[in-house]
Amino acid sequence: MLSHDPSRSEIHQNLMKLLEIIQPLIKDECQKMLNSLCLQYAVQYLLLKIQHQEARNFHFLHNYLHGKYGYTFDDQETVLSYMMKTKMQQFLETQDFLLFDSYRLFLEHHGLITPHLLRNEMLTMKSDLELKFLMEPLGFSFESHETGDGTGALYIPVKKVRNRKEGLKFIHRLKKFANQPNKRVLYGFANHWVAVSYISEVDIDNPLIYYVDPMTSSVKQAGVEFLDESHRFYVFTRNRINYSKLWKNILEISKETVKIERKLQETHSVDKVLAARSEKNSKDALFSILNQESSKNQNHEDDWDVEIDFEFEDK
Repeated sequence: MLSHDPSRSEIHQNLMKLLEIIQPLIKDECQKMLNSLCLQYAVQYLLLKIQHQEARNFHFLHNYLHGKYGYTFDDQETVLSYMMKTKMQQFLETQDFLLFDSYRLFLEHHGLITPHLLRNEMLTMKSDLELKFLMEPLGFSFESHETGDGTGALYIPVKKVRNRKEGLKFIHRLKKFANQPNKRVLYGFANHWVAVSYISEVDIDNPLIYYVDPMTSSVKQAGVEFLDESHRFYVFTRNRINYSKLWKNILEISKETVKIERKLQETHSVDKVLAARSEKNSKDALFSILNQESSKNQNHEDDWDVEIDFEFEDK
């Protein structure tokens, strides 16, 4: 999705390797899906690890992102935690205890990821900050533009959006970024993110923005009439990361992490919690059981103690 030639790109190849590694977590989820759609599991797995700063062995990535974004990156973990706890309250109200416990395990046990958490988070709209953090290990850094709304994204102001001449001028400017091989453009509209493939000006009076829809993996197009003042275009430029070394370590760490996650999933059995709940049939009893599980299994944190540290940023 983020490459002008996805099947040959390093991004695509590395995400496919990560997808293969996390197969024990997602099991049969991808059997009836296109590979390009399945890659969203790999992307979501990586994003969750990025945002939980207690996720063991991913500290090298957290340190790099903190160095680039400072407290903005640190604050994102607080935001994610708040949003997840809000969801957990909703899960309690709807008695969806399986999802409740999946989120609890992630927050309390060093970013432990279950299939239920992974699947549910894939359906959550990502913020612009999450995309900026995610694009870094994919090899691209955000290129901020002074456009007046504080996001650094390109957009058409409300006063100009219905002016066709201004719309054509905007698309022409956007083309300078979208059609460069060392840049990528993410397009946000209607609670949806897509990747711009390229912009065609074969007909100079009717330029077209071609983008990949991650929900269908199909290429769609948008003309000047489609643009709205709420639409945002985020430009990213190839960064200076030692990409091969970074991903070599991400993949090696993920292999070991998934093994541990499978083991800890058995130790912190969600099924046992649900079975106990069905016996007592009480939210209070469930809270008590969950708290006991949290305290009882703190001693299992040694399973994660395989620290790996290295430098991957080019000097």
